Amino acid sequence: MNNESYLMKGNLYKITQTLCNDTTNKSHNISHVNHTIHTLDYIINELDRDGVIILDNLFDSQDINKWKQQIRKFMNEIDINNSEQVCQFNYNNNVYNIIKHNDKRFDIWNIDTIITDFTLSKYYMNNLIQNILDRLMQCKYTCKSIGILPVYQDKQNGQWHRDVIPLWENKFDKNIIGIDKFNITNPDFYYNLIIPLDDIELNNGGTEFILGSHKLSIDNIHDCSRCICTCSKNNAILFNGKILHRGTANYTNNIRDAIYIIYCADWYNEEKM
Repeated sequence: MNNESYLMKGNLYKITQTLCNDTTNKSHNISHVNHTIHTLDYIINELDRDGVIILDNLFDSQDINKWKQQIRKFMNEIDINNSEQVCQFNYNNNVYNIIKHNDKRFDIWNIDTIITDFTLSKYYMNNLIQNILDRLMQCKYTCKSIGILPVYQDKQNGQWHRDVIPLWENKFDKNIIGIDKFNITNPDFYYNLIIPLDDIELNNGGTEFILGSHKLSIDNIHDCSRCICTCSKNNAILFNGKILHRGTANYTNNIRDAIYIIYCADWYNEEKM
């Protein structure tokens, strides 16, 4: 990728922060769906409309509590505070990649070896998730990565972003909003599942979404609703990788942990783009 492309991404990033912050919370709630009550068509329509849904009662509370203990043990045994922004840690003969967004907010991936039974398909590719993704992605896809998002006490919100990076430039419209608009037209190929290991409330670092922004370029989001996702720890949050979102501040004294799972097209590889 050339330097011009990096510069355009940097300017797009700055404009995104401004336009997202100008949206308002219109008290629109994120849809809760329950596979024992709602049809698959209903669930898919809600996800397609807003770009995010909450899947109720998807996980067993005993499993959630066990995963929380295993992740806390891992986090307590590594010296994460003295690490660089992007680094690797060795733990029990395994290597883990870590990104520090700041001193209180981390992204650690390839953690399925920490959670001893998480590789079982009943957790990361159960029938409901597979049926939803089969309908929406319509391409060969895989579970690309499993990671954790610990958020310590932090009075700052994260930065607005889409999880997918621009795949190419629009040769007919090379301004930065034009690039965003062009990439929004891509078929859906990337979804993220967040599994809270603690109840998510308005004050402990939940994810904030701009609903419907997975279908809109950043210059057209001013009428969208903005909403912090709150849910209990046996639920899960499934969202389109194109939706604009950010982590919010954790004003509590408790660490908020969550697992995330990335499902994306086989051909998508961020590290080579």
